[in-house]
Amino acid sequence: MHRTVTSKSYCSFLPLGGYELKFIDEKYFKYEDENIIFTGPYMQAYIPSFYFEHNLSYELGDNISTLGLFNFKTFNDPEGQDANPIRLFNIPTTIITCPSKHSVVELDLYNSGEKDVYVLLEYFANDVFCPRNVPKDIKAFKSFLAVLIQGKIPKSISYDDIISIWEKNQMLGDINLGVSDTVQEAFIAKIYRNKENRLETFGAVLGRDPKHSPYDYITASPREITKLESTFTGISFENIDEVLTSAVVGGKENREENISPMEEILTY
Repeated sequence: MHRTVTSKSYCSFLPLGGYELKFIDEKYFKYEDENIIFTGPYMQAYIPSFYFEHNLSYELGDNISTLGLFNFKTFNDPEGQDANPIRLFNIPTTIITCPSKHSVVELDLYNSGEKDVYVLLEYFANDVFCPRNVPKDIKAFKSFLAVLIQGKIPKSISYDDIISIWEKNQMLGDINLGVSDTVQEAFIAKIYRNKENRLETFGAVLGRDPKHSPYDYITASPREITKLESTFTGISFENIDEVLTSAVVGGKENREENISPMEEILTY
């Protein structure tokens, strides 16, 4: 599977209540007044369609407002033939980016054998990539949480890095959840599952085999998680037939299920 090389970008605190984006990669970016300019011949950014479907990304005139957590790729020629490794733009807050053009494409971005739908942003030399300053944005916390809960975090991100990216998102939004990292890690653990056995969390796989690839996971939405772990809880979602079918299959396999608090009350 194709992996990303994380872009060399970070944020430093600004006294005015915002953050300045710092790019060390001077080969492809430069500062010009209040903007960060793309200086290479050609670049593509891949915004998951999920972002647009849930209003985490949207068109803003000729520009795009988006959650700044997506993959991108630079090229050494304007025709897009000589590609560099795919990379991760890891600023999990709202940014405004200014591509030359954009379109909807279907790509197997990670060479996994499965295609996903993206909005492809295309940049050419001297395009404005984004403003160099971003304000504190509480809404971006909700955006990131929506992406996390639905298992739509870019799959090029290591399981071990999810918690640090979430903490960065909270910092950028000036958010304090008031809970320990252990609680947040437990939340993440429920979403990330064993690819070979969806009933098992991916954290359990890594605990059993620390050398296992931290990218070899699948994600599950809340509906899928409840369907897997508790039929009683799962029927509270909209697709009861799907949950009941899962329950029948689980019964034939003698699959153990977690007992929900409501079941304990009703059967007391």
